[in-house]
Amino acid sequence: PERLARRGFLGDRVVVMAAAIADLQIPEAPDIEVELVDHGSVERYADLVGQGWDVDPAPLLAYQRAILDDPADDRNHAFLATRGGVPVGG
Repeated sequence: PERLARRGFLGDRVVVMAAAIADLQIPEAPDIEVELVDHGSVERYADLVGQGWDVDPAPLLAYQRAILDDPADDRNHAFLATRGGVPVGG
């Protein structure tokens, strides 16, 4: 940590939550669809995330569009889940 601090990084404490899911029983739901976010769904995705975090979706939309426009970026993927055509979590 000291080496990073000398380079201007700031430390912070965070709370992390986890759950054991090995025995989780999830019922089948045939009307759930999960899609990779692309140029056609990125606005819907950014709006949903903005609503969920109660923030302006514009910066997230700009960031996600930049990722989609970068052909060299194959590490960042966003997904949108819908149930009966309605975004899950919305």
